[in-house]
Amino acid sequence: MQVQDIEKTIAKNWVSVGASIRSNELDLFNKQLDNLRCKTLKDLCNLLIAGKLRLVTDDEQVQILKVQTQATGILTTQLGNKFDFWKQIDDEDLHKWFLGKYHPHTANCLHSYYIRYIDIFFNANPDVELFKCANSKRSWILQAMKRFGDYYLRRYGNKDVKHLILRIIERYDLNRGLDHKDRIYLSVQTLLKKKLIKY
Repeated sequence: MQVQDIEKTIAKNWVSVGASIRSNELDLFNKQLDNLRCKTLKDLCNLLIAGKLRLVTDDEQVQILKVQTQATGILTTQLGNKFDFWKQIDDEDLHKWFLGKYHPHTANCLHSYYIRYIDIFFNANPDVELFKCANSKRSWILQAMKRFGDYYLRRYGNKDVKHLILRIIERYDLNRGLDHKDRIYLSVQTLLKKKLIKY
């Protein structure tokens, strides 16, 4: 075998991999590489191939949140060994916070949906129960959970719960069917003309 043939064989075993990113995201990309202790894109590829990088599940995220909270000593509602932070929340304090931010009817509705559905939302497979609800009710439930994330951030200075809520919503596609922008409404033509003239 000649040297030229050996070079062709080696070249056939390798593939060049590249990616395009926005120029304004380059600093963020480099920071993320540093966080992963990668100096080059090749180092990142080696980590992926070795299986050292993987997607963190929501249950693992809750455990990470628990460990970080305990390690950093950040004020938390975590009590004891059982990690169910939503059960340790003072419901009256949450209700007062809702009342301070929203119209009383909206605040009472959000609080009510929070009380009824928080355990379902943070347990395994919330989609099974939540998709049994009508779209309007599911929309209220998701708003209550998101507002709980806002409350937790304001009260305890911890944004991980808010991120966790958004990831659960995204993971189980709980927003499915709630976007009404593409709906077509049939109407009597004269009624439509009256409404348009009014504005």
